[in-house]
Amino acid sequence: MSARHFLLIGAAFVLGWFMLLLLWPASRKAAGGLSVRFVGLTNDTTGSQLAQFRVANHCSRRVRVGVCEVQLYQTNGWPDWYRVAGGAAWLPVAAGRERVFSVPVPLMEGANWRVPLPYQEDPSFIDDVRFRIAGLAWAIPRWHPGRPAPIGRGDSLRRTLIAYGPEMLGVSNQAGRANSPRALR
Repeated sequence: MSARHFLLIGAAFVLGWFMLLLLWPASRKAAGGLSVRFVGLTNDTTGSQLAQFRVANHCSRRVRVGVCEVQLYQTNGWPDWYRVAGGAAWLPVAAGRERVFSVPVPLMEGANWRVPLPYQEDPSFIDDVRFRIAGLAWAIPRWHPGRPAPIGRGDSLRRTLIAYGPEMLGVSNQAGRANSPRALR
């Protein structure tokens, strides 16, 4: 067998594996998710009351969780928006692990409120390779010598899902203080 023949067979083999990788079905199992539960109340360094929640990751891979601003129940229901509080970084939670986070308690007496938690599961190795190849396939025809490399419009493989903390009814600054006259009665 000649070297050229051997090289062609090797290239065909590598190309075949590469095509198989691209055509392999994406791992989009819906198993898993997050569970969120209320842990308790605490104070920050300024004395403001914080509610602590524990988020547990039941997914097979690490997730990144964004802690959003507290939503208050309105007369027409829950708001249909969410915004990560203060542009904070998303919290990583390893597969099968838990993490505690705190949010400020609303100042309204007897408010019905909750915390939205958008999250993204880390892509599998195959999904990550697909994303990188798709990015190259998108960028190569758009690149021109002497110009900066084009940037794609986001990550289509990282679906953003949302979980909600439990509905907190009646927890407020006044009801949560241990030395409040209302709490001692």
